[in-house]
Amino acid sequence: MKNDALNNLPNDPKTLKEIIFQLNEKYIQQSENNNYQNKLLAQQSAIIDELNKELRRQKALNENIQHQLNQLLKRIYGRKSDKLNSDNLPLFSTEEINAMRNPPTPDEPETAADQPEPPVRKPSNGHGRKPFPAHLRREDVIHDIPAEDKICGQCDSEKQKIGEEISEQLEFVPADLVVKRHIRFIYACPKGCDGEVVTAPVPSKPIEKGIPGPGLLAHIAIRKYQYHDPLNRQEDMFRNQGISIGRSTMCDWMASCSELVRVLIEKMTARILQSHRIHTDDTPVIVKDGLKEKRKTGRLWAYIGDDANLYVVYDYTPNRRRDGPQEFLKDYLNYLQADAFSGYDALYSPNGITEVACWAHTRRYFVEAQETSTLAATEAVAYIRRLYDAEDAAKLEIQALPLDLSDAERIEQSADIRLRYRQTQSVGILGDFYKWLTARHRDALPKSPIGKAANYALNNWDALTIYTTDGRFAIDNNAAERAMRPVALGRKNYLFFGSDKGGETAARLYSLIESAKRHGLNPFDYLRDVFDRMPAMKESDVDGLLPDRWKAQRQSTPTASH
Repeated sequence: MKNDALNNLPNDPKTLKEIIFQLNEKYIQQSENNNYQNKLLAQQSAIIDELNKELRRQKALNENIQHQLNQLLKRIYGRKSDKLNSDNLPLFSTEEINAMRNPPTPDEPETAADQPEPPVRKPSNGHGRKPFPAHLRREDVIHDIPAEDKICGQCDSEKQKIGEEISEQLEFVPADLVVKRHIRFIYACPKGCDGEVVTAPVPSKPIEKGIPGPGLLAHIAIRKYQYHDPLNRQEDMFRNQGISIGRSTMCDWMASCSELVRVLIEKMTARILQSHRIHTDDTPVIVKDGLKEKRKTGRLWAYIGDDANLYVVYDYTPNRRRDGPQEFLKDYLNYLQADAFSGYDALYSPNGITEVACWAHTRRYFVEAQETSTLAATEAVAYIRRLYDAEDAAKLEIQALPLDLSDAERIEQSADIRLRYRQTQSVGILGDFYKWLTARHRDALPKSPIGKAANYALNNWDALTIYTTDGRFAIDNNAAERAMRPVALGRKNYLFFGSDKGGETAARLYSLIESAKRHGLNPFDYLRDVFDRMPAMKESDVDGLLPDRWKAQRQSTPTASH
């Protein structure tokens, strides 16, 4: 057959060239059709996944509502006792019904033959109790047997110790308040020479002429700004330990600590402004406005540096006007990742800051539109899910990088991996999504939820897609939103700031605590050391207290005392 096909080919080179050209066209067309089918299959699969999630959510919601309705109807119309409902008896066999109505009494125990065999214990899969961390202090409590039990009951020989059994119990010892007595020796000339009396120098204190030590100040700051305990609760805790420290006194102490670390916060801010990309977000806080009963709404803004400058700095402003971001970012000319708040618009310009938008915000609009446009909104969410699938695949490859890489090498290689996945996968998905959005925006009502969601995405399209051009960008602004959670939890407990100064104090102490957490530090140890060393430190040496450098110093000298 092959020879016959070859024999039937025309001898004319021009005709052969046309045949080859037609075959190439068919091959290209077939390849394009295959690529289109693959894209369509991936999108349909993502849509099915999102519809299944929505179906499970609606099913769970309906079951919960039905349960609540049944309980309400039973409370209103049903009997109050929990007796067996006779309407359900047909569901059981006659033997089961008799057993329910006539359960065995203590006088008529079941025979051994009627009792089921005990279940066979399955072998352990290794999920037992984990050992306690090695750094915890151990205290040995010796348990010995009485002297008479140490004599053998058969030959009257003294028994010898052949081993011991050790079991560990985790105990809690409440924190102690310690009074440190600073004793300064005084020396004088024995012959009474004038001017020869010398006293040991006064040690530096976090608060000049104040009574709190750095550990106490760190404890109060951590309790309020990390664990969200208002000062009035801490006042009660100290009272239970037999000492009276008023909340107004602690408030003054925190304000003094805020002033003490001002230079350190400025150093952190300078490092953040060196970042290639900055995340930012804001959240409202209630502030007392001078008069006793008057309140106003202030704002805390979070600014997060890139992987090479991983600090979080909070900035307080008395309002949400754009003055705050403009002042903080006045010397910044790189990329800003934020939501679509209009207050940032004045910062963006061809020669200034470049906007990087957030896909999590965009997805939120389509999720909200699912109530009225389920199919269209779910299809949009499926497109966005595929974008995050590419990010997840890149994350898995980044996690597999060698552990011996330096921080700079890891940052660079991670960015290269993310960029590769975005260019090979995300760009194509975004092209298809843009065509879908354009058609949906044209057909949808402008004021409808799906119309607003599509309009939001199209209006911010350039800022939403720029992340595919640089692996150092994030796909969303979730890092900044996570930085807002401590503030959101805190304000539920302490309710408001006592003044604008209280807002500034909170912003600086939040900055230290959250930056320490981002570098894997114990915030208490870090704050205690900062409060201890800052009073006697020159401004040129403050860089050593930046969280990453502080961590590096501790790792190089692990026996350094805190």
